[in-house]
Amino acid sequence: MELKDLQNFVMGLILVGVIIGVGVITLDNLGSSQRVDTGVSNETVTISSATGSVNFNNLTSVVYFGNDSTNTDQAGINTTATINWTTAGGFTVETTRFADGDYNVSYRYSRASSATTAVEQVNDSLTDIPSIWLPLIVTVAILAIVMFLVIRNYGGKKR
Repeated sequence: MELKDLQNFVMGLILVGVIIGVGVITLDNLGSSQRVDTGVSNETVTISSATGSVNFNNLTSVVYFGNDSTNTDQAGINTTATINWTTAGGFTVETTRFADGDYNVSYRYSRASSATTAVEQVNDSLTDIPSIWLPLIVTVAILAIVMFLVIRNYGGKKR
């Protein structure tokens, strides 16, 4: 390898990095688009200090929250003002209407399908390339270039 070939080698490494980056982004988008909308009915949530959480994340909507005496079917109680929920499955309730205790919740969430799981596994495998393998390849290539230059300049033919 000559010194003039260094530019082509570096551009090749940059191209490989860009291809891997675009591939990871594409796989991530494909994985999230293959999720399945699933409903859960009457899961028990324990509210303590006005907060609680459900078993799943990626919530898309809350259909019902409450018990026999206080629930979202009553006037003035709804899932946006008196009950706040996050996509991660966390709940915060208004303490004037909901005391600490167990409540039933019905909700919809987006769960991973088999396609999503496969894409996430490939994505996890590819994350090692830019963090571990690419720096190693670059380091070995630089050391090879340095060795070549040293041997060419100080060894070999006598002048």
